[in-house]
Amino acid sequence: MLARLWPIFAVLLISLAGCSDAPTEAECKKLMEHLIEVEQNAAGGSAVSPELADDAKAVKKRVLGYLEEDFMKSCKKSLPKGQLECGMKATKPSDLAACDEG
Repeated sequence: MLARLWPIFAVLLISLAGCSDAPTEAECKKLMEHLIEVEQNAAGGSAVSPELADDAKAVKKRVLGYLEEDFMKSCKKSLPKGQLECGMKATKPSDLAACDEG
């Protein structure tokens, strides 16, 4: 699952370095959690049985822990607010990819 997330994160984080409209730490954290949720849902995570719900939460927590440091650093440094807003509106991986095209 992590390997599948990297291209989407990379697409969203490719931008002009040092943008003046860089997101806050709180905005980046919300985006990171949302991106993981979008990917998890695309992989069937929204349709897990109640018995597997705790496992799905544990996976999300592990992914957050694994990606947080690098993602937060890149997001706060170089992600334009427009891409952040686009990412937050995304409901499926193709929406996320479109954020870099717009």
